[in-house]
Amino acid sequence: MAEYTALIRRMVVIWAMVAIAGTGSSASAEELQVTKIRGESVDLFRCDDLSRSVRPVSQREFRGPWPAMKEPDNPMFLRVVVDGDRYCVKAHLVEANTTIPATSAAGECQPKGGKQPKPGFSRGVGEGCR
Repeated sequence: MAEYTALIRRMVVIWAMVAIAGTGSSASAEELQVTKIRGESVDLFRCDDLSRSVRPVSQREFRGPWPAMKEPDNPMFLRVVVDGDRYCVKAHLVEANTTIPATSAAGECQPKGGKQPKPGFSRGVGEGCR
């Protein structure tokens, strides 16, 4: 009985060490960051007013990476932190360390290719974004 208790205790300690080590490395790898500007320059917008550019940033002025996250109200923009200030930037004008899924202005996935008829028994299965 004591052998089983010691074995279980070792397994729990090993599991905890692996879980802690895995959490530290995966958290930093999953953070979205803008790593590069596409083109000569990009415009930064105030996130509460996306109709007007506040500040342009050229390739030479870019000091990255910028921490970023998807803009919940408008998925065509990313929220970024530049020099301690928060801005929004058009997602298609920058490159990030992870893939940013393309969405429409309404936040819905765009249909791909033609629509093929489905038999009655599978209608509705597999619908949605891929």
